[in-house]
Formats: sequence, structure tokens, C-alpha cells
Amino acid sequence: MITALGPLSSPTLPAFEGMDEFAGESFHTFRWPDDLDLTGKRVGQIGTGATGIQIVPSIAPIVEHLTVFQRRPNWSSPLKNRSITDEEMVDIRRRYPEIFENCSTTAGGFEHVPRWGFWEATPGERRALWDEL
Repeated sequence: MITALGPLSSPTLPAFEGMDEFAGESFHTFRWPDDLDLTGKRVGQIGTGATGIQIVPSIAPIVEHLTVFQRRPNWSSPLKNRSITDEEMVDIRRRYPEIFENCSTTAGGFEHVPRWGFWEATPGERRALWDEL
């Protein structure tokens, strides 16, 4: 059993009746064993957060059977990572003060600024935008 619940800085184990009676291997992704081999095993994964959605496609081809338990689907978006040219890196370093300032003003600490104000929009306006996106 793999639990993929909670941020890695604060691993959260699930709490359900009978959990302490499980006889198989069990761990949180925070404590992923270095020597873990899931080849041919039956695996249950609880949670589909940021780590959980990365584990499923990684282990599915090698396990005998995979069951994923999720309360509700998680939203995710491709990162679209790419190589950064030397010229781009020079520009990024030049803009560090601006980047750090932007990050300090956003709820998630990222350098993007939302196109619209969540709290200023009505629930109907929010839903319309999400449906459009």
C-alpha cells in the first residue's frame, strides 16, 4: 500500500478501520524505500495529489495489479518544462529582484499573477471562466 497524501514536508497517513491489520508493505511516499521493487506486485495507492499522479503512470507498467483510491480527482496541468538558453538565464538572473517580489505577493509563491481576482469575482463568474478553460 502506498499513501500519497499530504505535502512531502508533512506526511499524512490515512486513518481507517483495520489499517493496522494490513500485513503487506505500507509506507508514505515521503518514506519511499530506496530498494523498493514493485515488479509483479498487487499495489493499492491512496491519494492522487501531486506525487500520487506521478506514481501511477510510473508503476502501472510493472505491477501485476494497481488500485488507486481517491476521494476526488486532482487538478493538474503539464509543466511544459524545457531547456533554458544561456541568454535566457542571463535575463532571468537580471530579473531576480522582480521575480522574488512577484513570488512574495502570490498565494502559492509562484511567479505568475492570476488574470482575474478570485475573491472579486462572483461564484457564477468563477464557474463560467473555469468552464471556458
